[in-house]
Amino acid sequence: MKLDTGLSTRNLSDVPAAARAAEEAGFDAIWTAEAGNDGFIPAALIAEHTKKIKMGPAVAIAFPRSPMVTAYSAWDLAGLSGGRFILGLGTQVKGHIERRFSTKWEAPVPRLREYIQSLRAIFKSFAACSRLTLAQVMRSSPAAATISPALPPVQPSNCATRERSGCAPCASSNSWNCTGSYQNADERPE
Repeated sequence: MKLDTGLSTRNLSDVPAAARAAEEAGFDAIWTAEAGNDGFIPAALIAEHTKKIKMGPAVAIAFPRSPMVTAYSAWDLAGLSGGRFILGLGTQVKGHIERRFSTKWEAPVPRLREYIQSLRAIFKSFAACSRLTLAQVMRSSPAAATISPALPPVQPSNCATRERSGCAPCASSNSWNCTGSYQNADERPE
């Protein structure tokens, strides 16, 4: 049986000790939370101060970030951790997306599906050390990316969904950890 744990501290200076303690206790993975803190920065500290434990955001909120920004962070963390980083993505609820993150709310299922498809194309490009035009994989961004040398691939995690909001994207992603939630009926996907 494999057991994971969550990072219980919000203070970045406490992350290395907490990560070492989790690894010494035999946990297989430690998950960061994107609740008042960035979900990626603690993962860098965990990677730097451990040798075996896997790490990643329980969910990184996808929509306030472009797929390229998420891909850069995930790829760098996969390299830093020697392939132990696991990318978890989530949609958050309409109120948080609009008010907390100042981002437009759109139908989460097709948007997350497109986001995951974009990430897959970006990671494929990174692995091949090739140039990628985002317009090839996403409807809204014509920018081109300069790709760094190939690093270990980003691991997808098991798909965890709430009701329907993450099901379709996860089904098309072959086991990303993508979650979605909504509080009100008007936030539910069609």
